[in-house]
Amino acid sequence: MEKGFINKQKSILLIGFYKKKQQKLAASLRLLREEYKYTQQQVAEWLCVDRSVYTGYELAKNLPNVFVLERIAELYEISIDEIVHNPDVEYLFQDE
Repeated sequence: MEKGFINKQKSILLIGFYKKKQQKLAASLRLLREEYKYTQQQVAEWLCVDRSVYTGYELAKNLPNVFVLERIAELYEISIDEIVHNPDVEYLFQDE
């Protein structure tokens, strides 16, 4: 096998891995928001972003930066780690 082919295969696997992580983060953001009974608009206003930007986070179309994650953690009074590794989300994705 060629090196280029192997590197391409590794790249495809990594992209899939990171896409899955982004989907889990998106699911965690949505679950938290729904648990606290906030609208997307309310969370967006707290974050000082447009609702469409926040919606992109929940749909795994955009990835929030660390400063946004800090602000989200502050809103829900949890750590960034608890957002990223939400056990309720891990349960939803466990069969994959």
